[in-house]
Amino acid sequence: MALDAANVDVAVTGAVSYAEVSATPPSDAETPLDPEYRDVGYLSEDGVVETRDRSTNNIIAWQGSAVVRSVISEASISVQFTMIETNPNSIELFYGSPVDTSDGSVEIDPGQTGGKRSVVVDYVDGDKYVRLHLPQAEVTEIGETTIGSTEAVGYDVTIVGYRDAELGYSAKKWFSALATEGS
Repeated sequence: MALDAANVDVAVTGAVSYAEVSATPPSDAETPLDPEYRDVGYLSEDGVVETRDRSTNNIIAWQGSAVVRSVISEASISVQFTMIETNPNSIELFYGSPVDTSDGSVEIDPGQTGGKRSVVVDYVDGDKYVRLHLPQAEVTEIGETTIGSTEAVGYDVTIVGYRDAELGYSAKKWFSALATEGS
């Protein structure tokens, strides 16, 4: 394969959106999402970190103590990002509770995750679109919120994707630049 600098992506812009798990899932990288999806707004300049983790158990033979096989014992996919826009969508995702729009409050129970949601991460580089869908996702970690005069207030979350039995995946990723029409 020849080297091609045009294949180097830079996530120039993008969005993180979420909806109830019952929302219509995306079907490609470019089709607008079901209107039920809610955009969390601006993210910090660090963007989104996608992590795939695996743990393995080595099976060791009695003869010579050689590793004869490795078995995946645990695997997960997660995304981490810091929302820097304070809006009802970002606050609900961070605190796991809806915003009471009559007074702008949110009830905080540190043990609540907000439940499972369908999460979509999109990024764009020119005419290339990439979309990651986590059909059954949950906020599993929240970071500290720093309130200061020299930086944006940020709401840091880590979201883990679980396997969706109906769709058959924990995550699916579309790359518009890799799609070949008519094939």
